[in-house]
Amino acid sequence: IYPGYQVGALLAGLAVLVGLRADRSGDPALWWWATAGVLGGLAIYAQPMHLVGAVCLAVLAVTSTGTGRSRLARVATAALGGLVGVAPWLIWNVRHGMPVLDPDARPVQHPDWGYGDRLANTARLTVDVLWGDDRVRGQVPTWVVVAQLVGGIVLGVLAVMGLVALVRSWRRSAPLLVAVPLMLLGLPVLPTFSLDVDQRYAVAWWPALVVLVSTGAASLGDARAGAAEDGHDVVGPVGTTVTRRWVLVGRAVIAGAVVCHVAAVVGLARPAIASRSAQADAVELTTDLGHDLRRCGIDIVAGDYWAVYPAQWGSDGRFGVMVIDDME
Repeated sequence: IYPGYQVGALLAGLAVLVGLRADRSGDPALWWWATAGVLGGLAIYAQPMHLVGAVCLAVLAVTSTGTGRSRLARVATAALGGLVGVAPWLIWNVRHGMPVLDPDARPVQHPDWGYGDRLANTARLTVDVLWGDDRVRGQVPTWVVVAQLVGGIVLGVLAVMGLVALVRSWRRSAPLLVAVPLMLLGLPVLPTFSLDVDQRYAVAWWPALVVLVSTGAASLGDARAGAAEDGHDVVGPVGTTVTRRWVLVGRAVIAGAVVCHVAAVVGLARPAIASRSAQADAVELTTDLGHDLRRCGIDIVAGDYWAVYPAQWGSDGRFGVMVIDDME
């Protein structure tokens, strides 16, 4: 029902990837930047929280090498592509009186949370996605908990290595370095993150975590570490002495962490699947509700957003809907 969170993250990542490809290759063709802009605009259209990708793309366009005129051309081309990608969203808002600018037009009332509350909630959702919520954790054997702990420690170490590597090469890594604090610390500024609903909001932090962990893992196989494979001691990406033995140990630890993570996912999924299979199918029940209400001659439903939205979906969009902000 909510594919925009995941699709938007994918599109934002592709936008930055295409921009990085254009920058690293030195290709002066502007169509790369136009493509990146369209992908960034589509990411915003899929879910506005992925504006982060567009910001990173803008940083990349500005910091890329070249003359001032070439930078201006890159920024303008990417911005034009972004407008094309986000055009459906803009057109809909214009046709409906720009509800995006109306704070009272939100279908859901948000709790009065501060920034710290939203930050803590996003962290909790991320932990629940990585290691399962309390209901699931209480049903898994000890070996799953141990596998999760091993994988978590390795992920944490790789994330720190990745952050240090990005800071050390900040001129070249500016877009990715901007993305990390913008996602981890910037997104909880949005009132949307006040909702304590389900784990789909954790997708906001995934790109930043992927950047940190993948950069840390890649630092073990970069050119300096590659030189160590010849038996030489070299300075590693975090300022330590790297030898061929430690490079191999690091790669083995990463491989072991991947195995532990996969095993833990399987161990967590089994009780979750068993629990869900013993319950009624929510999709079928919601569809039945919509059909039953229609058979009773009901054409309009009114109530709290979370009550009327499933009924609207179950009726295949045939109900008229009235959302009442305050049901108390």
